[in-house]
Amino acid sequence: MRIQKLRVKRYGALRDWSPIDLPPGVCVVHGPNEAGKSTLFDLLTSLLYGFSPAAADKHPYTSWEDGASLDIEAELVLQDHQTVQVNRRLLSTPRGSLVRGEAAEEIANRPLPFVQHVGCDLYQALYALTAYDFQHLKEKHQAEIQNRLLGGLTTTWIRPVPSVLQELERDANQLWRTDRRRSRYSALSEELRRVRQERQEALKRETELQQHLARLKELQDEHDTLQRERAGLKARVRRAETLVPVAAALKQLDGWRREIADEKRLAALPLDIRGELKRLKDDLVAKDAELADIQEKIRAENEAVASFGDRERLVLKHTGEIREWVRLAEVHDRERRKQADDCEEIRRHRERLGERAGEVLVEPWSDICAGEVKRVPSAELKARITQCTEAREAHRQCREDRLHKEHNAPVAARPIPVWFGLGCSAVGVLLAALGWLGDSVVLLAAAVTSLVVAAGALALGWLSGQASRQLREQCQKELHRLREQDEQAAGAFAQSRDKVAALLAGLPVAPGLLEQPDMGLYESVIALRSELMEIEQLEARLAGGLEKWGEERNGLAALAETLGEPVAEWAVPAVDRLSERLTHAENMKTEHDQAIHELARLKTQQTEGKARLETLREEQAWLEAEVLSLAGMTGDADPAVDRSVVLEEAVERVVGLKKTLDLLKHHETELQRLHVDLPVLQEEIRALEQDPDRAWILDATKVELAKDRLEGLDGRVQELVEGIARLENDIQAHMRGSSPGELDGQIAAIEEELQTLARERDRLVLMRLILKRADREFREQHQPDVLRRAGSYLERITEGRYTRLMMLAVEGGSERLVVQRGDRTEPVTVGHPLSRGTLDQIFLAFRLAVIDHLDNGHETLPLFLDEGLVNWDNARLENGVRLFGEIAAVRQVFLFTCRQALAELVTTRLGEPVVMIPGMT
Repeated sequence: MRIQKLRVKRYGALRDWSPIDLPPGVCVVHGPNEAGKSTLFDLLTSLLYGFSPAAADKHPYTSWEDGASLDIEAELVLQDHQTVQVNRRLLSTPRGSLVRGEAAEEIANRPLPFVQHVGCDLYQALYALTAYDFQHLKEKHQAEIQNRLLGGLTTTWIRPVPSVLQELERDANQLWRTDRRRSRYSALSEELRRVRQERQEALKRETELQQHLARLKELQDEHDTLQRERAGLKARVRRAETLVPVAAALKQLDGWRREIADEKRLAALPLDIRGELKRLKDDLVAKDAELADIQEKIRAENEAVASFGDRERLVLKHTGEIREWVRLAEVHDRERRKQADDCEEIRRHRERLGERAGEVLVEPWSDICAGEVKRVPSAELKARITQCTEAREAHRQCREDRLHKEHNAPVAARPIPVWFGLGCSAVGVLLAALGWLGDSVVLLAAAVTSLVVAAGALALGWLSGQASRQLREQCQKELHRLREQDEQAAGAFAQSRDKVAALLAGLPVAPGLLEQPDMGLYESVIALRSELMEIEQLEARLAGGLEKWGEERNGLAALAETLGEPVAEWAVPAVDRLSERLTHAENMKTEHDQAIHELARLKTQQTEGKARLETLREEQAWLEAEVLSLAGMTGDADPAVDRSVVLEEAVERVVGLKKTLDLLKHHETELQRLHVDLPVLQEEIRALEQDPDRAWILDATKVELAKDRLEGLDGRVQELVEGIARLENDIQAHMRGSSPGELDGQIAAIEEELQTLARERDRLVLMRLILKRADREFREQHQPDVLRRAGSYLERITEGRYTRLMMLAVEGGSERLVVQRGDRTEPVTVGHPLSRGTLDQIFLAFRLAVIDHLDNGHETLPLFLDEGLVNWDNARLENGVRLFGEIAAVRQVFLFTCRQALAELVTTRLGEPVVMIPGMT
């Protein structure tokens, strides 16, 4: 079985790990400390065997920040090349699924079916190894491995033989000990003596028990008799307690019904009779006032209808024309204001035109000036002024260059004086003569130096003079060239200035502006032209508006004459008057229409009010008649008596009857609420009243006497219960011990067990001997294969230094693991003094042989090693890597390491890629 793909949604520090393809052979997982290698190590084990612990809140890799569930998926390839998908999630309960082709299977937290030949604990001890596990097998795992390997192979449900042998020996010793310590046989002998003594005591208790049982029978019979009497009396008293209040309440209800007489008519009256009579009276008065008010409104609306006449209808007939003139008046008003604004704008422009003309011209502005300004071409003026500006700037630059050259002409360097050279020559000749005469080398050297200095001074003086002459000649030529350029630039500037003056010849421009024409002059001329054009446009628009108003005024005059209105010089006042008349006419029309609609509504309301008034009078008459009738009175009995006084007295009587009716209904409802079976109770009460023997149940005095009798019975029953309880306790105490018959059976059983103990001990000893011999034969048959494989692995790792692993018997019947060196005959015990790295290699070889044996005939499970090669030297490390490459042909191997060198070694030797932990850079 190989893990082909792995995807991790959430598992500890590993989150959102996209599916990756894992190498089918040796898979190196590289990363620094705390990068997540241990997390991935635990994840792969959980993938095969399920989560442990299986509770999300207890699992060490559940995130404590957000509590997100663990979620992993993988794709596995089995030995038969079948591909399966596995998904496991740890929610409130573990969930898992296994998909084979089209079939899906829920596996919850169970191990995968193809790893069940190896338990999870055994897998973690053999297949999932850390650096610590290489040297420290847990005791229970070591025993299980050895016994399963050498005693039971891969049958996980058979117990290890040594543990069974120990149990058989322990059981035999417990049955029979030759050293005469306490055994099962002696314990049974003591038990037999104790049981025989208990039998004598049991016979005595049996006699006392029979006496207590007889007395108990008497008390129970009396108790049953009194209980029956008590139960019957208690039931009748309980029934009486229910029926007596009900009978009294029913009697009172019957009295109230007789007083009320006609219950239905009384219930039909309103709750507040006085209030209802007052309301009806007030409603009649209010309705009379409302009808009078409606009549007054009808009169007012008729007047509003009559006020809309022919004058208003004429105005409404010309509504469209008036509204159109209202719209045009607004336009004319805006146009009038705009014309006033235009006049003001023309005035301002003329003022600005005069101001600008004063800045440029030496004469006042006139129409001649306006024509000349229009005639000047702006583009040509701008070009000539620009050319003049450039010429002036060129002339200025040439003049500055000439002046700069004149002021900074080079001064010729002063040559070395001739007398200095001649003096040095004379000194040299004098020193030479003195040196020759005095045969002095120093004086001769000084003479030579003076002569050399003199020659150098004369040569430098001549060269300096030549250089000064050449410099003066070059400076004169440069000044001549600059003066010519200055004169040419001055001529070009004067020519361009004359062209500008010629273009503006028709305008009296200030001479100062023509002397130095610039862009300011151009902008001033353009500003004059702009102001002039703006004035002409405003005057043209003003003339057009006045002409248009003259044409439209005639139509407004005709409309005003039709409606009898004068026409003003301007449209707005006349249109305002027409608009006011139209608004008044429309308001009158609206009031006319509303008045017609309101008249119809008021007449309908008047009809309804009269009908309501008649209804109120009928309701008042019916209520007064009902009150008088229920009170047994009449309003026409005595004409001398005021009818209102009679009615008030009748109301007082009826109010009292309604209170009685309310009280009757309340008590009747309460009685029905307390007794849902009231009809049954009524029938029972009527039956009791007709039965003289049971009529006392409805008599409260006789019921009290029955209660006294019941209390006496309760006291006697309680005394009997206490007496019975005491006797039962005594009986239980006598029955608590074993009976003589039971003790006789125990004696017989103990005697029989004593006889079988000897046979059982012999049987256990024989079974132990047989099982021990079979175990030895089984180990001798299967041990060589595993140890041979382990020795082969170890020999390849150590390059022949260690060649074999063996199990040697030691004193006490146990065995120890030894290793055979290639250059020695005496085996070495696996342990001290072997090096730590060698022990790691021995235990790895032993585990590889064990897992090969366990996987024989089953799926080959992946092997996980976390930093398991840290104590290996380089040579054996390379041997181990090659061995893993060979193992990878049949088994997938995962190497977890933080060592870059090991990862590179595996990549170099085996060509396998390195898997980096997510988040690594």
